[in-house]
Parts: sequence; C-alpha cells; structure tokens
Amino acid sequence: MNKRQAKKQYKKIHGHNSQKTAVTKYTPEEMGAMKVYNLIPEDIERIGNGLRDAFAEMFKTLQRVAESMARAFEDMEKHKVRRQKMFIDCTKLEKILKADYKTWGVKFGLTEKGMYILNGTGWMIEVDKEKITKEFLGTVIKICGLAPEKGEFMTYQKGHAPQFETEREPLLWDMAEDTKEAFISPIKIMQNDNMMSVVKTPGGTRLINDARLAIVNPDKCRENENPPSTFAVHGDWLISYNDEMAVGICFTNPAYKPELEVLRLLSGVDFYWIETPHYEL
Repeated sequence: MNKRQAKKQYKKIHGHNSQKTAVTKYTPEEMGAMKVYNLIPEDIERIGNGLRDAFAEMFKTLQRVAESMARAFEDMEKHKVRRQKMFIDCTKLEKILKADYKTWGVKFGLTEKGMYILNGTGWMIEVDKEKITKEFLGTVIKICGLAPEKGEFMTYQKGHAPQFETEREPLLWDMAEDTKEAFISPIKIMQNDNMMSVVKTPGGTRLINDARLAIVNPDKCRENENPPSTFAVHGDWLISYNDEMAVGICFTNPAYKPELEVLRLLSGVDFYWIETPHYEL
C-alpha cells in the first residue's frame, strides 16, 4: 500500500483526512477578516516602525519621571536640618489632586528661590523646598508626573501634555501679613453633594469646602515643630501657615437663595458665646 492509498483508507475509516494533511476550512466572514489584514511588506515595516517609536517615547517618558523623582529626593537628602513632617494630610491632598487633575488641571512650579507652589481649584500650597517631605512630593508626582525644575511652572491635566506657564511668586505669606480672625463653626451646609462649613469672619459668615479644608492637619506636626497658625482671613482666602509653608483655601459662594439667607441670619450671631445667664432663654 502506497502513501496515497494509505490516506484514502484513513479517510474511509475516520471520515476525514489525517491531521497532518487536513485542509483548514474558513467561513466567508473569517475569509473577509483575513483579507483586511492581508498586509504587504511595506505596510508591516511601517507599522513596526510606528510601534518601535511609540515604545521608545514611552520608555523615555518613564525614564524622565524616574530621574525627576530621584533628583527631587536626592536634593531633599542634602538638607540635614529639615522638617520630617508637614501639616498636610497627603491622603486628603491626593483626593483633591485627582479630582482637579481630571477636570480643570493642577498647577505646580518651583521658583528660582526654591519655593514650591501647588494649586488647584480654590486651594493653594506654598512650601520651602528645603522643608518638603518625600510623602508630599511623592503624592504630587504620583498624580501629575514630572517635578518642575527651578523657574519652571506647569499645568498638568488628564489627556493633555504638561503646559509650561510663566513663573509666579508666593502670595500666601504676603496675605498672612494682613489677615483677620476667623472661626470655623460646626454648622454644615450641603451644596451640590459637597459638604461646606460655615465660617465666621469680620465681614460676615462664609462657606468653605470641607474636602479642601481637610488637607490641613496640625496633628501631623511633631512636638518639637512649629504648629500652623489658626485660620485667618484675607479677602476671599482662609489661610493657615508657619515659617516653612502656607495653605490657602478660597471661600465658596452660595449657590442657592436659602444658603444666602442662612448666611445672612448667622452673620448677626455671636459665635463666641459662652454658657452664661446672659444667653439663657
């Protein structure tokens, strides 16, 4: 029995050709899909070059991020007398960073004098480069990417490449020189799913966003470190600061008439009252 006869006998017994000689059958849809990807060598080479360039650019970006973080942390290690803590809650900061990064963007820069300035929608942080912590800088780099060099200011926004901005100067310390007393009351108002605290100021009661307010946490400071100042008011800003850093949070305007009416009523209330017969009903 020759090879041809053996194949015919196998097919007669099993009803099909052996696996080594079976002809692959495709449906019309599969044939159509195969024709779409029937590329000529030039197409394959062009696609390969594009993928190669894309992977090379991705590797360069990752390398720049790693070098930026290493350089920033190396600079911090050079300063032996530095704060080990900041009165910033980095967990809360990360939440508002993510929210602003996905919407209006986050601005981050380093002045020529070594002052980091970070701000989003309605909040701002200014901190001395020599006193910054790895936790804080790592949180910002995690969301935004590359850390700025001296004199660089950039806007980071999801879906867009970092945009260079003009250099800015710190504002909060200048504001802190001319502030007035403020009192954050336990009274809360819900505005568009955002919880607001009512703040008593010399100019009347105002609203402050609790999520932004939560980034300030004096408990983060050690016993031998200078705690931040109590909150004070300058214009539309609520400010807390010490010698190394300052945090500013912008007041939120009322969005509805009932909110405005409540604030008007509370403006005439003494928030500093104590339990004395004078106040008894």
